[in-house]
Amino acid sequence: MKLGRVTWCGLAYDTGDDWILKQDRGAEERGALEFLSGRLGSVNVKWSPPTSRDKKGDLERIADNYRWGQRHLIRRSEEAAFKTTVSGHEARLYCWTRSYPVLAAFIWRCRDDDRDYVVEMLPREELTQDEVIAELAKFSKTVSCHVHDRWGFGFDINLPEYRLNKIRMLDERGMVNFQARRGGLTLSWWEMDSADPAWREGHFTGEVSKAFTGTANIESSSDTFSGHAATRYTFSFDIKKNPFSKKEGAGICYLWECPQTNRRYAITLVAERDALSGVLSSVSGQTICHLPLPQ
Repeated sequence: MKLGRVTWCGLAYDTGDDWILKQDRGAEERGALEFLSGRLGSVNVKWSPPTSRDKKGDLERIADNYRWGQRHLIRRSEEAAFKTTVSGHEARLYCWTRSYPVLAAFIWRCRDDDRDYVVEMLPREELTQDEVIAELAKFSKTVSCHVHDRWGFGFDINLPEYRLNKIRMLDERGMVNFQARRGGLTLSWWEMDSADPAWREGHFTGEVSKAFTGTANIESSSDTFSGHAATRYTFSFDIKKNPFSKKEGAGICYLWECPQTNRRYAITLVAERDALSGVLSSVSGQTICHLPLPQ
């Protein structure tokens, strides 16, 4: 499944057709997304707050810290360094080579987010230094930082009041879950093998409704979502905060197909019954499912 343009933890960038997400680590403040590419090797996108001693934004000092952390990889390697820019910020591009490139990295600081970013590549042995540098330079032209409250893998969803809770990526399917003070949101997507809308009922009854306790009052209707014809399900369920109290929750689920990206989507929002309308209004019109995929 093509990942498309990734927007994650304040950074947006294009990914290649053969990129897969290997692992996500950390959280919104400090973490990484680790990708695998059959052509390039391993590509890791890392973000972290600056340490107190680095508040002045000295790129050489930031690079020294990075070298120290990667000393087991770059020992006895020749270093090539280049001055460049990423998303309007001063940056450094490094490549460490022995008989072949062993590590390359972009390093920069985004002052708007007060974050340090590193995009590193552990390249395949058959790549030359010039090829590695060219690939990272090409990648850097697609990068945008200080992209606040936006998330996506080929889609775009704006969630200013939510925090990331969980992400799960498989070869054919992805799922992200977010939590807010009074509700939650789950977005699932997978490649579309046919346009038969019968999958919508099967997905709701087989997965969505079974994820909640005491699901009842299920109603379905036709609607639109992100510019596509969709099926809308509403339902109620039990919220058990502890063994001695129970509240009624309410949920709404939209399911649709996006021909532009050849994907199926399901988005489910849940909250306490009196808060669902507010949760729905906070994301209504904020989801775009057919961002152009990189060529």
